[in-house]
Amino acid sequence: MVSKKIGVSVTAMVCVLVATVITLRFLWQKELAEPPDVHNSKKTIFGMVSVLSCILTFGCYGIFIKSPSVQQLQIDPGVFQVYLSIGVSATLMCVAFYTPTHFDPIQLLVWGIVGAGLLVPCQIFGYIAINNVGYAVGPAVWAGLTMVVSFLWGVLMFKEKPGSLPGSVGGLALLVVGIGGAAMCQSELPNRIVGKCCGASEGEKQSLLSVQEEEEAGKVSMRSF
Repeated sequence: MVSKKIGVSVTAMVCVLVATVITLRFLWQKELAEPPDVHNSKKTIFGMVSVLSCILTFGCYGIFIKSPSVQQLQIDPGVFQVYLSIGVSATLMCVAFYTPTHFDPIQLLVWGIVGAGLLVPCQIFGYIAINNVGYAVGPAVWAGLTMVVSFLWGVLMFKEKPGSLPGSVGGLALLVVGIGGAAMCQSELPNRIVGKCCGASEGEKQSLLSVQEEEEAGKVSMRSF
């Protein structure tokens, strides 16, 4: 019952966000059609609403993978991706209705095929990662490292110049450290570090180890279920 309520809530949120973006795009066509170097308040508002939509939708899309009904079915990643792709296609059809007609449809088709070729494997790997390392760790690792990859593409391939290269590199370094911490939370390393730094006794070490073994046993039983 709870999972159904969550599913309905997330679906309603996505519909509201999509409707908001489409409505703003329709109402502010002239302002948004100005050159990229021309800034105005409406373009800023539209951009921030789009960013918020990306954060919420991309941050919540995988919760259905952890749904009890989906976990019980033990759906193959490829099969799950088929249903996910149908939903993505249906949502993008809303965008197609207000896309300017001066674009070459053949060019759009080619880039659509390329995008699908990148999206489908990405979603399949994401499904596998969430089921094996959890929803808290999987997206945190790949989303963080995606920022690093995007930064390298922008600087090396598209010759973009950040305002402060040392600041950008330092920020990415901190990001990588944080990602490493998120990835290590599934291992024994944090407990070992705590034990060495705090001088835990042998009994405390055994207690920490037993707790972790119980957690691992619980994860295995849930996966088998």
